[in-house]
Amino acid sequence: MNCRGFLIVSLFIFYTQVHSTPNIVIGFVVDGFAYHALHKVKPFLQGGIKMLLDNGTVYENAYYPHARPNTGPGHATLNTGALPSYHGIISNKWGTKYDKTVACDDDDSVEAQLLHTSTNPKQKGKSAQYLMVDGIAEQLNRFSKPQSRNKTWSISLKSRSGIMMAGKGGKALWFEPEIMRFTSSKAYFDELPTWVEQFNSRYALENLKQCSWKLFHEKESPAYNFMHINNYTYSTRPTLINQDFSHEKDSDYKTVFRHMPIANKLALNCAQACIDQHLQDPDNATLMLWIGLSTLDKIGHTFGPDSFEFLDTIYHVDDYIQTFIKDLEKKVDPDTIAYFLTADHGFMPIPELISPKRMQQARRIYKNKVIEKLNNKVEKRFGVASIIRCIKAPNVYLYHDRFKKLEHKQKKRMLEYIKYTLQKVTGIRKVWIAHELEEMSCNQDTIESFYRKQYYKGRSGHLVFQVNTYTLVAKHPNGSKHGAPYEFNTHVPLMFYHKGNIEQKTITDKVWMPQVAPTLSYILNIAKPSACTADILPGIEC
Repeated sequence: MNCRGFLIVSLFIFYTQVHSTPNIVIGFVVDGFAYHALHKVKPFLQGGIKMLLDNGTVYENAYYPHARPNTGPGHATLNTGALPSYHGIISNKWGTKYDKTVACDDDDSVEAQLLHTSTNPKQKGKSAQYLMVDGIAEQLNRFSKPQSRNKTWSISLKSRSGIMMAGKGGKALWFEPEIMRFTSSKAYFDELPTWVEQFNSRYALENLKQCSWKLFHEKESPAYNFMHINNYTYSTRPTLINQDFSHEKDSDYKTVFRHMPIANKLALNCAQACIDQHLQDPDNATLMLWIGLSTLDKIGHTFGPDSFEFLDTIYHVDDYIQTFIKDLEKKVDPDTIAYFLTADHGFMPIPELISPKRMQQARRIYKNKVIEKLNNKVEKRFGVASIIRCIKAPNVYLYHDRFKKLEHKQKKRMLEYIKYTLQKVTGIRKVWIAHELEEMSCNQDTIESFYRKQYYKGRSGHLVFQVNTYTLVAKHPNGSKHGAPYEFNTHVPLMFYHKGNIEQKTITDKVWMPQVAPTLSYILNIAKPSACTADILPGIEC
């Protein structure tokens, strides 16, 4: 072969290797994994997260452009590449024109009935009916071949994260604490697949009746040498570290279990069983597998992101992911698997733990007190009692039936007055009436623009407000949240790894989380979701 022929062959081999499409793509979505937490624990990681950091393409500045960064919107954006203003998932819950509150994964229809019997009379069916655009699963289905049907599975410890990642075209499974098993709804299956039933039998409730939490490192290790790590003054419960729990003696055992690191291992075991089932299929189809690891979020709400529990959960997850990857790569050629790891949102520090001298805006706004104040003032001014129904930050919902009876001019004056009164509440920076957000134009990536991108007519409130940094809107005096558009909530880890294709790069440019979906589409060699306008992440395209 002459030199020219050798060069052509070499280039062809290089091209096909670089552009090879993996057979399996696995996404680890760690609920509540703030970038500031990764920055803390990074020197002490030893497992799967460290492997992805060392070998993958890592994005140091990945952000959600959301005004309400939480589970529903975050997972929906990862899947669709769209923003809440298009995909419609503005929060985990929102108010309706019927003066009710719905969850983002609720569905009362017969077609979405649960595949398990619930003793909760308020329990509704589950589906992705409120997700208004397609995602990765639908596009992967479109690019199937007649003899080889591509598959998307989503396995999570929460129904809303599992469903938002599966969309309408994938298969969603979630851990149901009431029965301590993985389950789903008729929106996804007529009945649970045999392999899921077998997995549930293997990891049945009888075998999950006890759990304990041992620190991953020694307590005196530098891995825990951080401010406020042992301050439980503002936690919602006593520490879980070095505690043993059992179904027999602890009335809240099912709640405790969902806080424990071991619950993440259960989700990863279920995902491993899903892959085992997929490998038995002779059609060699592509598998997209989303894995929702949700305990970190519950820990953050309970103890805050500076606690022993929060940081130690990350160390355990790091170890579990390493075990998962090692076990998988014993069965599947590592060259045919692509991984990515990210989060749906970050976490705000508990405001009471922040020094008032350094962070004067750090405070907690009690929303029930704000509602009472607003209702009293509105009644005194307009003679209309209890017009404010609820606050689901950043949304303020009025009672529709009462409000629509008012004349147009009175409605306008009332909204302006509520806006004026709300803006005087200490800790609230800005307030918009709904139509102002609809009509607002602002620079693309400003915090103000995040509110416009979060707005969806018919689901967002009559008014929308922005709080100051380190200001938390809550019912209770303990714990923390992640519902404001600031660094600690919107900045998350993001890393991709496909051996020989996507590896060993550090990207410091600012990137946006809607870019994950088109990047997955590129890796899977399919079209990107229809409402996605974002570009592929830098460092991925060859």
